[in-house]
Amino acid sequence: MSNQLMIFQIILMCLATNYLLSEQNFLENTSNEEKDFTMFRSDEIGEEIAKNGSLRIVGGQKCYVEQYPFIVSIRTTKRYSHFCGGSLISSRWVLSAAHCFEGSVSRRPWQVTVILGISTLQRSRSQAIKVKSIFMHKSYNPKTVENDIALLIMRHRATMHIGTVGFIDLPESSFHEDLSVICEPQSFTVAGWGSQIAYADDPPSYKSSANLMCVNIPYITNTECRRYSSVATDSNIICTLYAPGGKDACQGDSGGPLFCEGIQYGIVSWGHGCATPNTPAFYTRVDKYIDFITSTIANYRDPSSSSAEGEIITNIELLLASLTSIFVL
Repeated sequence: MSNQLMIFQIILMCLATNYLLSEQNFLENTSNEEKDFTMFRSDEIGEEIAKNGSLRIVGGQKCYVEQYPFIVSIRTTKRYSHFCGGSLISSRWVLSAAHCFEGSVSRRPWQVTVILGISTLQRSRSQAIKVKSIFMHKSYNPKTVENDIALLIMRHRATMHIGTVGFIDLPESSFHEDLSVICEPQSFTVAGWGSQIAYADDPPSYKSSANLMCVNIPYITNTECRRYSSVATDSNIICTLYAPGGKDACQGDSGGPLFCEGIQYGIVSWGHGCATPNTPAFYTRVDKYIDFITSTIANYRDPSSSSAEGEIITNIELLLASLTSIFVL
């Protein structure tokens, strides 16, 4: 009987060891995956910003998540109300604008949920993942909207689906000041579920677009942009301008990507009104913040990781004890 018990315990230990190793590999691979990537707001959370008109698709057309699977809708957890956009840059990390999370929102990440894999605001066939932590750039200035960039880490990894959920690449390093040497000025695209109503001074009542909308918006250099606004003296921003008016990002598009040929170069930040003639829109220039992005992700330590490993071990020990006692009885 003692030999049988010993053999039984050895078998259990082997099974438990294999289980523990597989779970540890899962945790390690999750950590490694998060490090190895190439790299305007609305509703009750954004009501004050919306009144100020500092939010940020007008003049665009319907587009679909199958075209841009990295697009995400950032919403309130309570009502699933869309208030900002973002882009998926790894299985748990979302890139967005800092002004989307001003006030108490950054300290209450559970109030924010990321919706992935959708083209309409309806949630059918989508993934909804609550946010675990929000990292706003430490030098973000809500008055001048400088350094308007934030990273969100979701509570768990998104499930990748070919065609509907995927990553967008980010620049690997800072580029030449003139982005037109990389992409044709007319080939920059911005996408989101924001307002489709142009305005100059007083923003209309906010209403999200029911469908994902996209618009190609001309890029202009900061040198040219300074003819319209002194804001362009900041080399960390990108300007776009459709001089006749009628094409622009708008309320609810904040945080979404400005991209070209599959690479994200800007984050929708702010502008004076929406789609106003001879009025540029401003985007956070992503390649100027590669260090912020990479260091934030590399230095993040999920408090639940170590406890998860401990829980695995404890559960195995309990299983062994229970099965052994049953066998002996």
